Parts: sequence; C-alpha cells; structure tokens
Amino acid sequence: MHPLEKKIARLVVDERLIGREETVVTGVSGGPDSMALLHLLLATARQHPFALTAAHVHHGLRPGEADDDEKLVRAHCRDLDIPCDVLHVDAAGRAAAEGLSLEHAGRLLRYRHFTACAARHDAARIAVGHTADDQAEEVLLRLLRGSGRAGLAGMSLMCGRVIRPLLTTPKQELLAYLADRAIPYRIDSSNADPRHVRNRVRADLLPILEEQFNPAVRAGLRRTADILRCEEDYLRQRTAELWRKAVREQDGDDGRGPRHELLLPVLRRAHPAMARRIVEELLIRHGCPAGFERIANLLHLAFGNAGSGRVHLPGGVRAVREGDSLLCYRPPDMADLRSDPHPPPPSFLYRMKSPGQLQIRETGARLVIEPQAHPPSDRELLGSGALYLDAATVRFPIVVRPPRPGDRIRPLGAPGRKKVSDFLAARRVPHARRASVVLLESEGEIVAIAGMTIAERCRLTGNSSGVLRISLADKGLYEGDDPW
Repeated sequence: MHPLEKKIARLVVDERLIGREETVVTGVSGGPDSMALLHLLLATARQHPFALTAAHVHHGLRPGEADDDEKLVRAHCRDLDIPCDVLHVDAAGRAAAEGLSLEHAGRLLRYRHFTACAARHDAARIAVGHTADDQAEEVLLRLLRGSGRAGLAGMSLMCGRVIRPLLTTPKQELLAYLADRAIPYRIDSSNADPRHVRNRVRADLLPILEEQFNPAVRAGLRRTADILRCEEDYLRQRTAELWRKAVREQDGDDGRGPRHELLLPVLRRAHPAMARRIVEELLIRHGCPAGFERIANLLHLAFGNAGSGRVHLPGGVRAVREGDSLLCYRPPDMADLRSDPHPPPPSFLYRMKSPGQLQIRETGARLVIEPQAHPPSDRELLGSGALYLDAATVRFPIVVRPPRPGDRIRPLGAPGRKKVSDFLAARRVPHARRASVVLLESEGEIVAIAGMTIAERCRLTGNSSGVLRISLADKGLYEGDDPW
C-alpha cells in the first residue's frame, strides 16, 4: 500500500469521515486532485469497506477540452468498475441569467449534481478534492476580503455531508502519488486565466510572499486556519452558553418572527468579543446582514450613556434600548413598518386530500403536488426548483399553512431538528416574507418547506418505490444563500 494511501485511510477512519458500508459520491473533474482522490478512496475502501460512485459535470465551457475531460473520467471509471454519473450543464447561461460569476454558477451546478447523485445512490457522504494548497489560497482570499475569525478558519474536513479527505495533503504530494501509480489526469486551462482572482493569488501573490517574505507561507496559512477553526468551535460553545444567560427569547406571533430581550447587565460583564458575537447572532436570527458597522451601531446603542434609543434594521426589525434591556423585534403596528415594502399577507390554512393543484389565494402562490413514477433526473433537480419526497413517508390529507411559533423540522442533510424560524433566518428570508412561506404538514409533522427543503426522513433512497414532486410558483419569495 502506498504511503499516501495509508495516510488517507488512517485519516478517514480517525476522523470518521466515512462509515463502514456507507456509499460515497466523489466529484471527479479529470484534474490531478480529483483523480488522486478517486484512487485514494478506492484504496481506503479495500481496508475500510464502503461503496464508491463518481460524479462528473461538463460545464459547457472549453469546447473540445471539456469533452476530453469527460472521456477520461468515463473510461477511467469503467476500468476501475466504478459507477459514473455525468451531467451536461450550461454554466455560462446560468451565470448570465442570474447575474452570477461564471465560477459561482459552475460551483452551484456542480454541487447540485453531487447532491442529486447522493440522493439517487443513497449516499451518506460527498467527497471533494480540496487540498492543503487550496486551503492556503482560500484563507488568503478571505483575508483579502476582510473575513472574520469564522471565515479565516477556512474549510473543514467535514461540513454536513461534504468531506475533504485531501485537505491536509499538499499538491506536490498528490502529483508524486499520481506519478508513482501512473494515473492519468488532465489540466484545466481555465486555471491559468488571470481574470479569476483565485488564479492570480495562486500564480502571482503566493509566489511573491514565498520568495520575498516567508518560504513556508502556505504552511503558515494552514496552521492559522487550524488554530482559528479550533478556537471558533470553542467560541461557538461559549456564545451559546452566554446566549442562554443574556437573552430572553420568544417566538413571534402572526409569523412576525422572534422577539429578543438582551439583558445588558449580563452582557456588560462579558468580554467585548463575546458581546459582539451575541449581537451578531441576534442579527442573524432576525435575518439581518451582520456587517461590522451594523454590529457596532447596536453595541453603541446597548452600551452608550443614553438610557434609551432605537436603531431601524432591514425588514422592519427594530432594536430598542429601554434602560438595562435591548429589545429586538418587528413591531405589531403596521404603521411602524412603513420602511418595509413587503408587509405580511393574511394567514392561510388548506387541506389537500390527494395530489393535485392548490391556489393559495392569500399569497397568490400555486402549489402542485403530483406523483412521479421514477426518481428525478439531474436536469429535473437542477432546473425546476421542485422538491422530491419518498411517497411512502407522506400521508394525505396534507395540511398547507404558514410557519407558526415553535415549528420544527429536520432539514434534508442536517444532523438534527431545528426551529423553522432559525432555518428561514439562515436562508436570509426577510421577516416580512415569512408569513408567505408554505409548510406542508402530514400527520402533525412538517415534511417540507415548499421551494426550500424536505424533512430528512422523507428523502429518496435506493428503496423508494414512489416519488412525490412538490413545486411552488411564487416569484421572489425564496431569496437567500445557496446551502453550498
């Protein structure tokens, strides 16, 4: 067994990246990193049994060159007897249609294909080929953009279902392994395109830093990320502890979101760094961008000499100082929401006794639930925005309603249950629009948030005998960060 194969196998076991007998989807572009990853995981699977499936995306770029990438991946997987799922997408068209960078559009399409493959093969993990060099570049990029501690912590070995087994392995070590094993690979010419900032960091900035400042700058950046990631994990725990002591929380009524009261005497006794993290968390829970200036304004309101005052936040949210308390909420008086262009619509409640169409009069949205005889194709998953559930996990009638205080769901791929309000905050859905969010409830349990996610227990598996397709036509409601 090659020394690098031993190293990766040990890492997979020690860090519990892959469980025995699980299925892993690995992204394979045909480049050196992903080809090395494929072989290293295959070697690991011989020692620590699990199933392996490859996923390749043809982005519709680099005519001829990308075709050769696909041919290499297909042929290599065939020789290794590994299933290979290939998807052709139009990354340039997606970028133009949605105002995204080409790099971002490609990444979204790529990860959605990986997710689709994982659902189709009932895979527990999605493996990608980020290396130690990629980690150094990422940390430096985030530093240039002004990221905080969490951003500078870089990428992690495991994030949800995504694993990065090569994250501690330098690129040169992978290239040596490829040469030792005579493994073919291709070089993506776009990696030399100076229009991409990451390429300039790799080709220009890092070599200058190595030559003129620190020959071991890459290793230094990786060590910094490791330290900050460990410290960030500790600070998250301390923040949660302080939150329980310093914040009184109530779910909002009528879909207006939560109401928080910060107990300022408790916050004053905390370290300024912890007080800042509490205010940042407060903004996130109310769906407000937690930028440096906004956090500073709230801290000034909380700790300033004036015993009263207020700050208007996005989405009609108010932060109000009343003596030793800082209240954060959406006011019930609609007149006070004049800055909010999207006031909450009336509440609604419908029961669907069987699959079909439902016009939600209060919001203007149209919900469609229809059976489907076969699992969704990649194009269906990527292009429609629909959700797909295992039909056996859902029983009619299905209750269709907006969120209520205390609603909880275990979102697809999440480790546990969470409040629907927290899920919507993480997706940056404004409070003013949350009363238009459509929940589907079966036998008293939320099985889907239309247009966003399904409950983990409803996901499609290799044993699914029927599929329910759920689609919602409601323009502009679900705006937020892609989960990847």
